[in-house]
Amino acid sequence: NNGVDFTSTQSLYQIVTCPPGYYCPAGDMLECPPGTFCAGGGSFNFTLCPPGTYQSEAGSAACLPSPIGYISPDFGMAVPRPCPRGA
Repeated sequence: NNGVDFTSTQSLYQIVTCPPGYYCPAGDMLECPPGTFCAGGGSFNFTLCPPGTYQSEAGSAACLPSPIGYISPDFGMAVPRPCPRGA
């Protein structure tokens, strides 16, 4: 590449690759909120943690499994719940 732009608009484009823990809608780099994860590789949106997992911190690339004695029954949980008695 010689650095000369021969396009009709003479526009330069920059490709932004989102790192893990971030999503990039419209080229903006935003941290994934709690209860979600962003695996990276050009994510345009975050993904809710599936049931059985949670993520309490923002900017995470993966969800965590619910610890023993806790449950995460819903999508997008930021904090696991204590197991109900007798469960």
